[in-house]
Amino acid sequence: MYEAKKTLTDLGLEYIKFHACPNYCVLYRGPILESSSECPKCHLSRWKVGKDGQVRVNVPAKVMWYFPIIPIFKRMFKSSSTAELMSWHANNRNKDGKMRHPSDSPSWRNVDCPQEPGNDIDVYLQPLIDDLKKLWEEGEPNVYDAHIKSFFTLKAILMWTINDFPGYGNLSGCVNKGYRACPVCGDQTVAKYLSRSRKMSYQGHCRYLDLYHPYRRQRTAFNGEQEFGCAPEPLSGEEVLGQQQQLRFSFGKGGSQERWSLHGKNTPEVGEKRTYLPPAPYTLSRKEKKTILASLYDMKLPYGHASNIRNCVSMIYMKLYGLKSHDCHILLQQLLPVCIRSVLPKNVRVSIIRLCFFFNSLCNKVVDVSKLNKLQADVILTLCELEKIFPPSFFDVMIHLMVHLVRELRLCGPVFYRWMFPFERFNKILKSYVRNRFYPEGSIAEGYLKEESIEFCSEFYTGSSRTAGLPKDEEKISGPIGSVTMKSVAEKERDEAHLSVLRNNSEVEPYVM
Repeated sequence: MYEAKKTLTDLGLEYIKFHACPNYCVLYRGPILESSSECPKCHLSRWKVGKDGQVRVNVPAKVMWYFPIIPIFKRMFKSSSTAELMSWHANNRNKDGKMRHPSDSPSWRNVDCPQEPGNDIDVYLQPLIDDLKKLWEEGEPNVYDAHIKSFFTLKAILMWTINDFPGYGNLSGCVNKGYRACPVCGDQTVAKYLSRSRKMSYQGHCRYLDLYHPYRRQRTAFNGEQEFGCAPEPLSGEEVLGQQQQLRFSFGKGGSQERWSLHGKNTPEVGEKRTYLPPAPYTLSRKEKKTILASLYDMKLPYGHASNIRNCVSMIYMKLYGLKSHDCHILLQQLLPVCIRSVLPKNVRVSIIRLCFFFNSLCNKVVDVSKLNKLQADVILTLCELEKIFPPSFFDVMIHLMVHLVRELRLCGPVFYRWMFPFERFNKILKSYVRNRFYPEGSIAEGYLKEESIEFCSEFYTGSSRTAGLPKDEEKISGPIGSVTMKSVAEKERDEAHLSVLRNNSEVEPYVM
């Protein structure tokens, strides 16, 4: 086992364990903290305390498992096929003015900017930030590219992160709730607190329209006031950096309310015996629900396009259930416009269909930059139409953020490169690596390392020269290591496997006669 782990370390397949404060104050790394036995901030013991109250020396209370990124990047260039893909954007990309890859975006072209975000993100990201700073300022010299068969200095930069909106607030330290929830509008966010529903409402999308648009003068259809304001200008990178440098914080734990009315969207009606509130225009009757669900129940989609929608439809309870996040996207972009063709009033139906078409255009794999201005105008008009129909409680911050999606598309390129779907699916794979529920982090780290080892070694596997210990079917090389039956290997077979890896390693070639 020791020899196997030593071999994996030489190939760049390793992890580093850092002891951490249980209150998330510090990582015990560096010349000062590495030898400390208690947290310098909260003075909590570095070691685990047993049920009897005794401190168990050399048994850490919390451990962070870190996979260094520099050996991972170097390992990518050791395979000729992977190294070729790493430089595809520079050599084989179609440059016709349309965005197919993040390298077509303005953010990629400005990658030589002399500024950097700094390391004030989170205590657990400090090792990653140190590696990124090294790759940006100095680079990693003598990295071998197996495709062009030469050495070069590896440099890297962090352009963006992929996370949901709550995770964005935790990672960046930016406010994402309350009166300044929008990270683009900032202090100019139009927000109201709805005391009856106890939530924030974000409207005022008429200010994004043209100055002489007729919607700006309509009072009854919106909030009872004419709109004379202008859309806020997003902060530049220098302004954001200046605000970030003024923050003062440390790691570790440690007005009047107003309600918007419905503005005549749904006024009470007086009957013969009682006064009642009629159904809202967006409310579905039982017959309309049955029509939509029957349409979904009879739909047949291509294999692998989405889940079997029929299994997610309940005609008895008149609802949808069991939808995955990808199914919700397919439903919104492609299926919903078909289902609601014969239901709802025309203005409601058209507004919802316009919203579906917007997301369908936003998620295209090829983006025509010349059409983005029209796409931005369409989504603003759609949001204003929705303000006429739905109550203020409908407009949470996620609805408001749609007005900034086209700007993000223009800056960062196609959306599918920044989706969370692959990472959400990968979480399921990581959970399958857990064998010891008392130490799930260690099980995940060891399982991931074994999987990476198999994937890396399989890059040198060819049909003519089969590596010892690997199956004959190439399609079955990858997969969770937990599904494989463990088998002890004889010493001779182990030496043959080790020799095969060395012979297929370009760095060892000069030493082999």
